[in-house]
Amino acid sequence: MIDHKALFNAMPVPRFLIKPDETGRFVIVEVNHRTLEYFNCREDQIVQHSVGNFMDSENARHFEQSFEVCMKQKVPVSIQALPSFPGGLRVYGFWINPLLDDTGKVILLD
Repeated sequence: MIDHKALFNAMPVPRFLIKPDETGRFVIVEVNHRTLEYFNCREDQIVQHSVGNFMDSENARHFEQSFEVCMKQKVPVSIQALPSFPGGLRVYGFWINPLLDDTGKVILLD
């Protein structure tokens, strides 16, 4: 059986899992090691927080709008990286994928 957590952590690009809470706010529930390196943050600064906790307001707004589109349309959304992102690794785009349950409801964004 594949260890999904190990695979998630081994990804060479920043990845995080986002879950909408009951107020409609998008909260990060899990991150891989590359995310912590890329944003130069500790896990407790990211997990259980919104992207506004570790991104500037322009980037955070762009991501949150993309989360909303992904939730409503139930299709993957790509974001072109804005030049103000920190970190030595250059990521030229982020992809947000909806993870659906058996009924077609979006339960997480990846």
